[in-house]
Amino acid sequence: MPGRTPGHRTPLWQQRLRASQLLEIAQGYPDFPVILEILRECLQDVYDLPALERLMRRLNGGEIQISDVTTTTPSPFATSLLFGYVAEFMYQSDAPLAERRASVLSLDSELLRNLLGQVDPGELLDPQVIRQVEEELQRLAPGRRAKGEEGLFDLLRELGPMTVEDLAQRHTGSSEEVASYLENLLAVKRIFPAMISGQERLACMDDAARLRDALGVRLPESLPEIYLHRVSYPLRDLFLRYLRAHALVTAEQLAHEFSLGIAIVEEQLQQLREQGLVMNLQQDIWVSDEVFRRLRLRSLQAAREATRPVAATTYARLLLERQGVLPATDGSPALFASTSPGVYEGVDGVMRVIEQLAGVGLPASLWESQILPARVRDYSSEMLDELLATGAVIWSGQKKLGEDDGLVALHLQEYAAESFTPAEADQANRSALQQAIVAVLADGGAWFAQQISQRIRDKIGESVDLSALQEALWALVWQGVITSDIWAPLRALTRSSSNARTSTRRSHRARRGRPVYAQPVSPLVSYNTPNLAGRWSLLQVEPLNDTERMLALAENMLDRYGIISRQAVIAENIPGGFPSMQTLCRSMEDSGRIMRGRFVEGLGGAQFAERLTIDRWRDLATQATQTRHYTPVALSANDPANVWGNLLPWPAHPATLVPTRRAGALVVVSSGKLLLYLAQGGKKMLVWQEKPQRFSTR
Repeated sequence: MPGRTPGHRTPLWQQRLRASQLLEIAQGYPDFPVILEILRECLQDVYDLPALERLMRRLNGGEIQISDVTTTTPSPFATSLLFGYVAEFMYQSDAPLAERRASVLSLDSELLRNLLGQVDPGELLDPQVIRQVEEELQRLAPGRRAKGEEGLFDLLRELGPMTVEDLAQRHTGSSEEVASYLENLLAVKRIFPAMISGQERLACMDDAARLRDALGVRLPESLPEIYLHRVSYPLRDLFLRYLRAHALVTAEQLAHEFSLGIAIVEEQLQQLREQGLVMNLQQDIWVSDEVFRRLRLRSLQAAREATRPVAATTYARLLLERQGVLPATDGSPALFASTSPGVYEGVDGVMRVIEQLAGVGLPASLWESQILPARVRDYSSEMLDELLATGAVIWSGQKKLGEDDGLVALHLQEYAAESFTPAEADQANRSALQQAIVAVLADGGAWFAQQISQRIRDKIGESVDLSALQEALWALVWQGVITSDIWAPLRALTRSSSNARTSTRRSHRARRGRPVYAQPVSPLVSYNTPNLAGRWSLLQVEPLNDTERMLALAENMLDRYGIISRQAVIAENIPGGFPSMQTLCRSMEDSGRIMRGRFVEGLGGAQFAERLTIDRWRDLATQATQTRHYTPVALSANDPANVWGNLLPWPAHPATLVPTRRAGALVVVSSGKLLLYLAQGGKKMLVWQEKPQRFSTR
C-alpha cells in the first residue's frame, strides 16, 4: 500500500490501484491469510447464508410467492442495494450516470469488438514509445536508475537475476560502490550467486525455489530453509516477471534467457495467453497485458501531442468539401471561374447526399430548394420521386413547424434502422381517428387516402370527413408513425397559398345548349388533393440493438461532419449524450479506427476523427497560407454543411442582430470564412469582411 506521510492523505484512487496490484499477486497463493479472512467475513459476517438457504427452500416449495410491482420510489430494502450499486461504479466510468442519460443504454463490449473488427495491436504502437518504455522498464532511462544498497536489491527482485555488469548499468553509483553494496547483500544472505544460461548471475533469496524448480539451478548449500519451499508455478512466475520488465519479447529471447527449449517456451506462453496475462502481436512477438496498456496509452498520447489544432475556418472549408458543396480542387488557379454548384450528379448523387444526411431532420421546404441543389448540380424533383417510388429511399416526419412546414428526414431503405428512431407508441394521446388509421395500416401494405377512408368506414360504420382525415394523417406524420411513397404531399404542404389554391368547379353545356352543372364530385375526386397524394403506410423498421445503433450513429457522424465532438453530439441529439458516445469512441480508438486529439480550435478537448480526415485538415491548413481564389457559396443557415451557429459559434459582430439558424436565412461562405448572413425575409444582413477579396464566379 502507499506509504503514509504525516500531514498528507493518500488519494483513494491510488490506494485502490495499489490494492488491486497486491490482490493480483496474492491470488497466486490460495492460502493467503488476507484473502481467507475476506472470504470468511463476506460469507459469515456480511451474508446470512443460512437465512438465504431457508428462503430459497420456501420459494422452491411454494410457501413464498413473488409478485411484480411498480413503485415510484425504491423500497427501504432496495434503497440500500441501489446505493451500493452506485458506489460500486464510482471508479468505473460512472456507469449509473451514463445509464440514466442514455435511458439504460448498454454497450455489448464483445459485440462491439466484432463490429469494429480485429486489427494487429502492434500497428497501434509507436516505435519511439516502445524504445522509451523498454528503457524505463529496464531501469536504464534517466531518473529510473537505482540508488544505494536497497536499490540494488530492488533491481534483482523486480527484473530478476542479473550479472554484476548489468546491475552497474542500472545504478547511479560507481562500480566500486556497486561492488561494495553487493558484498554487503551477500554477507547478510539477501542475495546469492547462480549459474543461469552459462552466466554467473546474482539473484535475490525470494527466487531461490523458483530457479531451482523451473530451471534446475543448483543452489548454495548455505541457503536458509525458509527460502526452499516449493512454489506452485515457478516457470510462470519467471516468464511473467520477464515480460513485465520488457516492452516486447520473442519466444527465442525467452528461450535464450532461461536456457529452455522453444517448445516449452511457446507452450507456457500459450497458457499465459489463455489466462489473459499476455498478448501475442504480429509474428512471434509477445507482450504483457499491463505493458501493452502502457504502450498503447503512451502511443495515443504521443499521437495527440503531435497534432496541432487547425483554425475553425479550415474545418468549415473541409465540411463544405466533405458534403459535396465544393470540390476538393476549390481554390486551384486552373479551375478559377469554372466551378459549377454542387459536386454530385444524377440519381446516384442524390443517393449519396441522402446517405450522408440520413436521419437529419431539416425543414421540408429546404430539401428541394437549397439542400439537394447545393450538392447535386443537375438536381430535379423527378430524381427524388424516382428513389421514393422504387422504395430505395423513405422519408419520416419529426416535428411540425407551423401550418406549412415541418422537420423531415430522409433514409436509405436498406439502412433505415441505423438512422430512423421509431416513434413511441403513445396511444393515450392519439385521437380515435388516428388510432383507426394506424389499425388500418397495421394490417400491412400501402394505401391511398381514399382506400384508407373506405377501410375505416368498413370498420366503424361511419364515413370519414376529408379535412379530419387529412389532419389525422399529418398528425401521425409528425409523430414519425406513417409516411408516403412520394414527396408530393410535402411539396403541397410547403407550397404558397396562391399555388395551392383549389381549382373552381366549372360548368359545361348540355346538348341543347343549356348550361348545367355537373353532379356532385365523387369521393374519389375529392381525395385527390395534393396533400394526401401517394400511398400511405406505417414506418416499420426493424430496430438495432444499442451497440449496433450507437456504432452506426458514430460512423454516420464521421461521414457527415468528419469529427465527433461534444457539439456534434448535441446537434445530433444522440441518446445518452456525449458520455455514451465517448465510451464508444474510446473503443474505436483502441481498435485503430479513429484517433483522439484536439484537431479543431473551438471544439473542445475531446475530439475523434479518422486519420485520412486529419491528413486532409493538414493539407487545407497549408493551402490557407497560400494566395488562392476561392468560390463563395450561398447556403441555407440550417444546412448541415454550415458549421456556424451549430458546431462552432457565430463569429463576433458589433451589430445588434443575432444570427440564428432559421429556415429562410442564408449565409455566404468562402474558404471557410463566414462573409454574409442574410436574415429571414431579406431585410437585415450582417457582413464579416476585413478587406476586399477576389472571388471566382459561380
